[in-house]
Amino acid sequence: MMIFMIAVLILTPIYIYWRMRVASNERVKVASSLDAYLQEDQPEDIKRILVSAYHDSRDPFISVKIAYSFISKRNEPSFIESQKGIKHHLDSYSEEQKKAFNRQFAMIMLVNVKMAPITNFLVALVIAIVAFARILRSRLDRIPTYEEPKRDLAAYYYANEA
Repeated sequence: MMIFMIAVLILTPIYIYWRMRVASNERVKVASSLDAYLQEDQPEDIKRILVSAYHDSRDPFISVKIAYSFISKRNEPSFIESQKGIKHHLDSYSEEQKKAFNRQFAMIMLVNVKMAPITNFLVALVIAIVAFARILRSRLDRIPTYEEPKRDLAAYYYANEA
């Protein structure tokens, strides 16, 4: 047991340093690509979104925060309206602008995935389990009980008897 604890105490900081180093190298590449993108003639609001995402990419728990906001606030009217507004706003741009934005945004999110792959995997797993549970619950609500068809059949029979 003691050997396991020593291994964890030694390997955890090494793993964290390694992932931060990999993410740091990737972040430098993304920074140069983002700088070139910001020099182009692109809409200012898209540039602001990308710069904000770039600053948030250093947070290893950003995927947890995003997933939590989608799970916990998805039924709030203000959250729904903001999502519709963003989608409508992006729909007003050309395909080339959307493609460039998506490419830059994916590169920025990849920095976070490289920094915290275990965290991102666990978040994806939790989201998949929650989605599966919601689908299963909605399907189970539609399954009739044993008594339900009998009552419906009896109601149909007596309604059409006259």
